[in-house]
Amino acid sequence: MCGIAGLITRDGSPVDVGLLRRMAAAMAHRGPDEQRTWIDPERPSCGLAHARLAVLDPAGGRQPMTDPDHPRRAVVFNGEIYNHRDLRRELEARGRRFLSDHSDTEVLLPLYGECGDAVPERLRGMFAFGLYDGPGARLVLARDRLGQKPLYWTVTDRCFAFATELPALAAVPGVSRDLDREALGLYLVLGYVPAPLTIYRGVRKLPPASRLVVPLDASGGGALTPSRYWTLPVPLQDAANAPVTDDAALAAALRDAVAVRLEADVPLGFFLSGGLDSSLVAALARQACPDRPLRTFSMSFPDARYDESRFAERVARHIRAEHTRLELAPASLRELLPTIARTFGEPFADASAIPTYLLCREARHHVTVALSGDGGDELFGGYDRYRAVALAQRLDRADPLKSLLALIGKAVPRGSDLKSRRSRLRRFADALADDPVTRYLRWVSPFHEADPAAIARREAGRGDDPMRDAAGHLRQCLPGGASMPFAERVRALDVATYLPGDVLTKVDRASMAHGLEVRSPLLDHRLAELVLSLPLGRHVGLRRQKTLLRRLAAGLLPPEILARPKMGFGVPIAAWLAGPEAGWMREQLAGGPLAASGLVDGATLRRYIDEHTSRRADHGPRLYSLLVLDQFLRDGP
Repeated sequence: MCGIAGLITRDGSPVDVGLLRRMAAAMAHRGPDEQRTWIDPERPSCGLAHARLAVLDPAGGRQPMTDPDHPRRAVVFNGEIYNHRDLRRELEARGRRFLSDHSDTEVLLPLYGECGDAVPERLRGMFAFGLYDGPGARLVLARDRLGQKPLYWTVTDRCFAFATELPALAAVPGVSRDLDREALGLYLVLGYVPAPLTIYRGVRKLPPASRLVVPLDASGGGALTPSRYWTLPVPLQDAANAPVTDDAALAAALRDAVAVRLEADVPLGFFLSGGLDSSLVAALARQACPDRPLRTFSMSFPDARYDESRFAERVARHIRAEHTRLELAPASLRELLPTIARTFGEPFADASAIPTYLLCREARHHVTVALSGDGGDELFGGYDRYRAVALAQRLDRADPLKSLLALIGKAVPRGSDLKSRRSRLRRFADALADDPVTRYLRWVSPFHEADPAAIARREAGRGDDPMRDAAGHLRQCLPGGASMPFAERVRALDVATYLPGDVLTKVDRASMAHGLEVRSPLLDHRLAELVLSLPLGRHVGLRRQKTLLRRLAAGLLPPEILARPKMGFGVPIAAWLAGPEAGWMREQLAGGPLAASGLVDGATLRRYIDEHTSRRADHGPRLYSLLVLDQFLRDGP
């Protein structure tokens, strides 16, 4: 796990090696073991940089790595290739020689010699890489299928540049720091800035499952357009004709996905939330390694509505693991917000980044690699919204009933707690009149009513409606055709957008801030292809989600873990901002750069603060998103 970067000057002038070093230094937290650079000796206008966290083959995996048979080919790589041993054997059978013992990075260059730009298709893992081909006068960038590892790129007047994180690109002269107003509006609605946008107008994210080929002669001066090399499988709508996948086949795929992620030359542990996904991953690891010492880590909260720690401890005892539990206090918000904002490099409104950051920090004191249960909700149908979408779609075909329920729902007073049944019923009813995509947005957005337009209208000065813009963005990303049930399309949409934009961004930044590698077996692309090929009805029933995964976990986990409903890795942000942190929150927002910027409507901002602190309404998620934006402006875009 590492940080990677590279530069190509557009006028052919030599790359500034000092700049490459500064880019690597900006990612030293991702690669605390070593930072190195490489410049093409025959074409010094091209250079690469790498900050390394040594996980596999510490002695033989140094980067940037060059090809012994083609010394002007070089690669910088971030991630893990879980099928590298199979690829190595295949290449050795064709006469390829290797210098290291078991470096996964070393297979990339000979693989490129064999299959060219099709390298990503051959990889099983999480990755982002920059592969420089001097003789071919091209640079190839690629990102893994599900977006576990990030990659940013930009073109300035003087160069093309790429890097793992935004702050590394900020070191490059000429990179525009102008805010992208479209990205800002999407942030307010989604809680993150979706690919390919970033908060900066001149910088782009490489989307998941994409590659970007940069001709060196063009030097980034022409139009550069990423291309996709993998698409999400589309489930058959007819359950009777869906692929026959028995539990044994799925269980074998799960076991294999966990087993290949247990390889490491450094200490390894597990995150336990107390939920089904992370518990099953840890249980399968124990099954694969019955005698191996295991370490597990969990977070607890004083608020019982959010605390799953007793379930995590139960699982740890069940699998005979040494367990560490941390407790999250309200003061963590005030203490960590500046650090969190700098860690992400752009606004990121998922408050669970705070406990994730702390958990990663603690885990790094004991291990270098940790396995998680990320992806289980998206793949196996764990969110309530899948049932809500399916119900709303049925109501769309029964208009009188839909109208009646909408009226009944709107008669329900707005609750002061977003998690209450009353508030959830009201949100469901309020969205019934919307089109399906906007309806979905109102259920998932922190600004779930008309508020994005209210607070952001002056932000852009053009009467923009962020909710409309976000709906348009998601429609462009929406997989499947109109004939596919919308609930199926929403699951795929979550995998394509929310999973990489929110969940995996959170895990990557929070873990790599401490030089910790997190692996997610449930996101193995072979397993994902198998699971996503099955209709959602195989996973979500009338009363319970993840029915298939629960069945697979039977016998591996305690019954109380299998039976309990999903809680989610949430944070009592609303209670904090209405209670112990209310004064600090008011001071931050009322007198901070956000209020003075003209980016948001001041009257709406003050209303949020007053209604929340008086407990007349729950504005916790939206106030947190605005606190994050304020902190981002404090640090200086």
